[in-house]
Amino acid sequence: MIRIFNQDSDSESVAAEKLKTIFTEKWPQFSSEDDRSWINIFVEPFLSGGRVKTSDLVVFGAFEKPIEITKVDGEKLFLKNFFFNVEVKRHRRRHIEIEAGKVKVFYPEDNKWKNATDQAFKQYWAINGHIRTTSAPWIAGSQFINLVNVSDEEIPKDNNGKRLVLNLILNSDNAKDILAVLTSELYTTNTSAEKKETGQGRIISSFYPKDESFFKEASFFPSLTPSFLDQKRMTEIVEGSYRQQWLEEIGKKLLIFQGHGGTGKTIRLLQTAQKLITSEGANCLFLTFNIPLRSTLLRLARLMRIHILQDINEGGIAFDGVMRFCAVIIMYANHKLKLELNTGENFLRELMVKDSNTGKTKYLTALEQFGEYIKALSAEELSDLTKEAYREYEGITFDYDYAFVDECQDWNRIEKDLVLAYFSFNKTICAHGYAQETRGKTLFWTKNLESEKFYAAQLTKAVRMKSNLSKFVKDFSKEAFHENSYRELEINDDGLGGEVHVIEGDYKNFLKFDEGGGFTESGYIKGSMAKDGTFPVDYLYCVPDNMAREVVGRKPHQNEYCEVAAILKKNKVGVWDATSGERHNLPKDDEIRIVNYSTCRGLEGWIVFNFAFDDSYNFYIEKYIRDKKESQEIQARSASQIELFDKDELNIDDINVEASNYAAKMSLIALTRGVSEIVIHINDVNSRMGTILKELYERPDYDGVIQWRKL
Repeated sequence: MIRIFNQDSDSESVAAEKLKTIFTEKWPQFSSEDDRSWINIFVEPFLSGGRVKTSDLVVFGAFEKPIEITKVDGEKLFLKNFFFNVEVKRHRRRHIEIEAGKVKVFYPEDNKWKNATDQAFKQYWAINGHIRTTSAPWIAGSQFINLVNVSDEEIPKDNNGKRLVLNLILNSDNAKDILAVLTSELYTTNTSAEKKETGQGRIISSFYPKDESFFKEASFFPSLTPSFLDQKRMTEIVEGSYRQQWLEEIGKKLLIFQGHGGTGKTIRLLQTAQKLITSEGANCLFLTFNIPLRSTLLRLARLMRIHILQDINEGGIAFDGVMRFCAVIIMYANHKLKLELNTGENFLRELMVKDSNTGKTKYLTALEQFGEYIKALSAEELSDLTKEAYREYEGITFDYDYAFVDECQDWNRIEKDLVLAYFSFNKTICAHGYAQETRGKTLFWTKNLESEKFYAAQLTKAVRMKSNLSKFVKDFSKEAFHENSYRELEINDDGLGGEVHVIEGDYKNFLKFDEGGGFTESGYIKGSMAKDGTFPVDYLYCVPDNMAREVVGRKPHQNEYCEVAAILKKNKVGVWDATSGERHNLPKDDEIRIVNYSTCRGLEGWIVFNFAFDDSYNFYIEKYIRDKKESQEIQARSASQIELFDKDELNIDDINVEASNYAAKMSLIALTRGVSEIVIHINDVNSRMGTILKELYERPDYDGVIQWRKL
């Protein structure tokens, strides 16, 4: 049995079909439905946790019984199972260089040579890393380069007629030749999972036979099928309204999309990137603070077959974190310019660790210190530092055409200066969220910028939420915010309907499960899925930051889960828990997404569940007051310390009012995530959140829109 996953009409899928053909020609048992001998071929699977996000082809397979493959030093080698990855190259021979055991390919449009051998090698280890983060099985294998348009006669050979580079796949090769290279490599490097001696020879394996069922089931790579909500997003990106003027301003001015939560800012960024990739073959870098959002956008890009850039120049998109982007530059500059910044070898892994001297995170401390040095550097010098830093620490060529900046209101001046040093204003596209600041005072990218150098696209209509939800958000904001920040949000009259459900009491009594696991047929969630045709991945659970704590013990290669996730997993409900290490993976079709309130920006769900909504509000009030006091203490100790954000305080004397506005802002971010329904769970009806919700529930205009259930 041979299965091909994620198959499409592109060249990688064609290469996968070719592999399938040469394996079935050699071993007919693979062409049957009998799965005792099997091969799984994955086309461009997503790889989590590292810089390399995909490989053209990844192959796992096993024979029912070991097959004699080759002979080394007079000893017969039998192969039980195998693993390898393939980098597919469509270049003609004149654009290929083979020397010193390496294959390099030339890209005429960029006038650059790329090392395909190193590329395949990096992908091999990225696959290993991905497997280790999702499970325990040990694997060893090899990596190949598939030269689609090159014949065997064109490959240089030694005096014995042996290819100078063995790890090649040509159209004339057969399956046994490919596996002979892999088998010999496992044998000579002593990396075989098993070297079982028999009377006839030695058995070689890429993974232990006891783990064959794991690799046969193929659950370690997400199976991606467009969900109901995915299809809605994809349609909006491809067919949604888009002003030609926006595209025409790029290259001339800073383009900035401005609007409240739910007005489509992130979608407009993706829409713009897609248009530039299609029209120009552009390389686009998408920068955001939010790791769960990056994973969600990666899923969407994969579904749309948008090329995920790694270290190539074929037109596509790469997603990276703002802090990581800046940290790589800072760490390299510290080394090259001998700046004596407080970084260290583990800086990239310890960005959020508190610096004992400043009380701030190591990232903010180093960024603040670096801010003093960049004043003496030109934009050209900073741009060169960026290229050199990514080459040194990330092992890639930093060669992007455009930067897409999400949540730009949360950036600070130093972060902004670093990205603009490379891209400049006219190669940067931003999204600015009103009332969505979470890191300090709002940064306005257009401040002190002449009007002819930027174009601000105002997004006022609530395109995500159905009309009832938009109205609810506006009314809630009016009661919760002192400044009623959502008053300018336009209700989308085209999206009729929308419901709000308030549940009071122990949320565990709301989640109903069958004895055998999974939600009950009569339960709220399963009923909604059946009614709307949605997938589990279309649902979003928001939990307070203080609820995202360890509730299950850590085992090797497994994650810790928040309280809600642990309950769902116990009842055999698929979960993508972004409060844990799973946030680096792509959410699967059958997994409900769980995020912190603080990391839900940019995300959406057909139905959004907001757990402990009142407790979360109180948590943010306490956090604001605590952080404020801590900041004042630090400033008192070091009056000369440079502030990352403007020192101007809010024009409000009472810190409690400031804190309540901050908490309301964080609450509104969560409430604007829903498309069709919002479920709000509260523990105390007499809390401020409970009181506001009760008042809205009792208003005649919300009759039938807000439903209240006491558990």
